[in-house]
Amino acid sequence: MAIDEPERYRWAQKTLAKRRYWRLGKTDQRAATRYLIKETGYSSAQTKRLIYQYVKTEPISVKPARRDGFKRAHSEADILMSASMDERHDHPNGAVLKNCMSGLTSTWAKPAIDCLESISVVHLYNLQACP
Repeated sequence: MAIDEPERYRWAQKTLAKRRYWRLGKTDQRAATRYLIKETGYSSAQTKRLIYQYVKTEPISVKPARRDGFKRAHSEADILMSASMDERHDHPNGAVLKNCMSGLTSTWAKPAIDCLESISVVHLYNLQACP
C-alpha cells in the first residue's frame, strides 16, 4: 500500500495526539517511537525528528528543501572543449589532460580557456564518464 508523505505525517500526528505522547513516561515513549517507526517505514532519526516537531510546535508538516543543489562550475562549452581535447590526444589519463589544459591557458589567454586551468583531475574523470 503506497501512502504519500503528507498522509503519513497526518497519521503520525494523530497517533501521537491520541496516545498523548508528551505525557508518556520514557518506556512508553520508546514503545510509541518503535510503533511509529514500524508503521510509517521512516528511519529512527526521521521518526525522532517528527516527534520533536510535534512536541515543540504541535502540527507535523512537510518542510521544503533548504538548498538548490550544486551550482555548475563549468559551462557546456568548457565540457565540450575538454572532451575535444580528450579525443584529440587519444584519451590520455586525467593528469596528462590537466597538463595539456594548463599548457593551453599559458599559451592563449582567453577567458573561455581560463576556467579549464582550475578543473581538477577527479572532475576530468567524472566528465569522461558522462556520455
